[in-house]
Amino acid sequence: EENVFLLCKALVELNIALPDASDLFVVFLLSADKQAAFPIWCQKNSSRDNGFCVWDYHVICIQRFSSSTPDEASVWDLDTSLGLPVAFSSYVNEALKPPVVKKHLLERLFRVVSAHNFLRYFASDRRHMKTSDGGWLAAPPDYECIVSQDGTIHNLETYISVSHASRAPASRKQILQRLVTENLGCVLSEDNFYDFFEVL
Repeated sequence: EENVFLLCKALVELNIALPDASDLFVVFLLSADKQAAFPIWCQKNSSRDNGFCVWDYHVICIQRFSSSTPDEASVWDLDTSLGLPVAFSSYVNEALKPPVVKKHLLERLFRVVSAHNFLRYFASDRRHMKTSDGGWLAAPPDYECIVSQDGTIHNLETYISVSHASRAPASRKQILQRLVTENLGCVLSEDNFYDFFEVL
């Protein structure tokens, strides 16, 4: 999540994204079942040939261009072996593999947040990276913790929680409205997620 935060900032600063980041969306890949996790393929840190990996949650950025252009949405996944960025359809087919997941009756959810809001309201003091005795599970980044514009120091759990998440309506127009008005974005079903980011 911190890496995607920095990625969104970099894409704007390098003029790869629009100045207000309105073409960028941060997506939390989540499991509907707290006892399960999110299966994904083509991950660089996997020891398997197909890159299969299971995350508690995973965070990516999707760049969706204007409806006035024929360009397909692009996925920025810093952990994928598919390259940066990768076309949305290729990412879905190679990394998410919906037919395989649906065959096993797993329900995956997708919290979509506008990068415009994510850059303003996300915060992390990295408490999730610590052991119960206060030590680090892994060496933390050497930059300062991310604090939201309103002074919040940690709210990661609200982004990765689906227990009280309101599911988004199916229409693209309603989803876009929700993304503008709600800081935490909205949680999409797998089918709604694919439909929302398909070629317009």
